[in-house]
Amino acid sequence: LNKTRNGHTSHVQSVAYNYDGSRIVSGSWDETIRIWDAENGGAPLHTLTEHTGSLYSVAYNHDGSRIVSGSKDTTVRVWEVANGSAFLHQTLKGHTGSVRAVAYNHDGSRIVSGSRDTTVKVWEFDCPLGTVADIGNTECARSTKEPSAATSLTPSISILPSTSSSAKSAWVFVGAIIGTVLMINIAYVLKWYGYEFNLCRR
Repeated sequence: LNKTRNGHTSHVQSVAYNYDGSRIVSGSWDETIRIWDAENGGAPLHTLTEHTGSLYSVAYNHDGSRIVSGSKDTTVRVWEVANGSAFLHQTLKGHTGSVRAVAYNHDGSRIVSGSRDTTVKVWEFDCPLGTVADIGNTECARSTKEPSAATSLTPSISILPSTSSSAKSAWVFVGAIIGTVLMINIAYVLKWYGYEFNLCRR
């Protein structure tokens, strides 16, 4: 064990490194996000307190300039953490249940979130593209087991890295509580539902 970081007052639910391993972000049931110096230890460099519910998931983007978080308060929040600062950049609303998993794509242009409301959402340029998959819908996802309409949460998400210039080519892998792993092709789902003609941009 190298170093122990102390500061949270409840369970630490999620931790992640930035791209070069110099920073660690942690999310806790104490409703805070803390950013730590990975090499020197000590007190947290920043404590972010805007969430109003337990934290379930935190992740850095590709260059460490932003953090995304998902919470029991049903929001996805994006934080600016470049140049030694840390502040709330955007609150993304749309889920109706706790947000259990969040992830950036390979170039930080999109965020994927999974919620207890049984949906996975894709967000682009700080606003929602739309719901790309319902856990009970087999028409827009492939799974290792038969999905159930009763599925109530998606505790893990990862995005397969893509070398394409288009983020739409990425596969999203979603884990559900019933033991199902869904493989969602963003390009296929966006085309199927027509979201590629209604992209929300700033």
